Amino acid sequence: MFGFPKVKISAFRICAFAIFPADAYSGISESIGQIASMSTQMAAAVEEQAHVAEDINRQIVNISTLADLSNDSSMQLSETIIYLNKIADELHKLVVRFKR
Repeated sequence: MFGFPKVKISAFRICAFAIFPADAYSGISESIGQIASMSTQMAAAVEEQAHVAEDINRQIVNISTLADLSNDSSMQLSETIIYLNKIADELHKLVVRFKR
């Protein structure tokens, strides 16, 4: 190639591979360090998200429990009101009967 004998080109390639690997290794090593750092950050973020999801789940369970309690209380209150209305009607009938 380019008028150089093959021996000189091969020597040039060997020399280039001997010089550039140090730079390449340094760059690769730096990239690996950055990837490891990002991986650690991602793992921490995933763990934090898992804790948040668990907390949200607990809160939803609490809300559901409170909603059930509120529903039960409303039903009891409704039954009590119906019962009190019946008693009021009976008392009204007694009052009317005694007034005659």
